[in-house]
Amino acid sequence: MGSTDKRRRILEAMEKVLRGKRLDEVKVDQVAEAAGVGKGTVYLYFEDKEDLFLQMIEKLLKEESADVTKVAGSSLNPGEKLLQVGETMSRHIMRKGQFIRMMRAEGRGGRNGDPKKMMCAHHQRLDQILTGVFEEAAKAGILRPDLKTEAVVCLFKGMILQRSMNFLNFGSDIPIQDLLALMLEGAGKN
Repeated sequence: MGSTDKRRRILEAMEKVLRGKRLDEVKVDQVAEAAGVGKGTVYLYFEDKEDLFLQMIEKLLKEESADVTKVAGSSLNPGEKLLQVGETMSRHIMRKGQFIRMMRAEGRGGRNGDPKKMMCAHHQRLDQILTGVFEEAAKAGILRPDLKTEAVVCLFKGMILQRSMNFLNFGSDIPIQDLLALMLEGAGKN
């Protein structure tokens, strides 16, 4: 097994072992066992548990960006593309939500990286991808061309985040298609 494979398995094991727990409840031994490697192997790839945690978060963020980029670059029509981007983002938010809250609440960072910078860079990437999707939708006549793209991106990200958090916290499964229709058609009487 190659070093990239071992590293990936350790990161995946960290995500699995950490789910539903606090970081201080997880031991490197547990992660190593779940990854099928020795504890020393974990330390070959990661400075400490904090570094492993932050690199796991970074991996999850990169996966989201890659998946959203894939949908954004697909040949779907703009309306279907918006729906698929929303579903992709929501799926990732629900997967990583616990870990992002943990990172923020416990003030993770320091010598192992800056979580705030990591999140800012991630949101800049998402904003750039979404800007392209919404510009395409405006050209196709799905969106009003006079709207500022930043405002539309903000609205879209906010509704997807809130939808995902409602699902995680309350089991409320609001269809993304309904939210998208509300966003595109409006809620007011004509």
